[in-house]
Amino acid sequence: MMESDLNRRDLLSAGAVICSLVVLDRWFTTEAGAVDSDVSSSSASMSSANEEGLIDLGPVGDFSQPGVYDIHAKRHKVLVLVSESRIAVSTSICTHKRCGLRVREGLLKCPCHGSEFDQDGIPMDGPAKVSLVRFAVSLGDEAGGAQQGQTGGPRLRVDMSKSFAERDWEKDGAWVKRPA
Repeated sequence: MMESDLNRRDLLSAGAVICSLVVLDRWFTTEAGAVDSDVSSSSASMSSANEEGLIDLGPVGDFSQPGVYDIHAKRHKVLVLVSESRIAVSTSICTHKRCGLRVREGLLKCPCHGSEFDQDGIPMDGPAKVSLVRFAVSLGDEAGGAQQGQTGGPRLRVDMSKSFAERDWEKDGAWVKRPA
């Protein structure tokens, strides 16, 4: 048998250091840095977004009733949140361990660890403590115009390169007025 310079104690110490680094990295990217990590991971997966991170979610008329729309959750990793007066777009990724959220009984539920978010993206139950990040949203026509073009109505656009934490949800660009 060959004798190694690395003994059992050194091997266990090195393993403990590596495990500690993995745990710390995971903590910083899920709890403390949840907004930044979710934005970058969602932005990187936008295969149909153009180079500026813009996504056309379709005619705003497709989101005419208040509620949560998850038709873009799998492809674009976003949810459309519609209230009586506003439309916003949030990530569809749980802030706890980055699992995909599902709409169930009017709430956003994480199938991995049981976190629940209300229709605004605020955690209500479970291990998630951070609200869902929102992305910049605007209304435009098919040619990218400012309001309404020749398409018969405005289209909902999302800019994945601009994000808003809960403290910034009232800022310009974090929502659009819901058309009457």
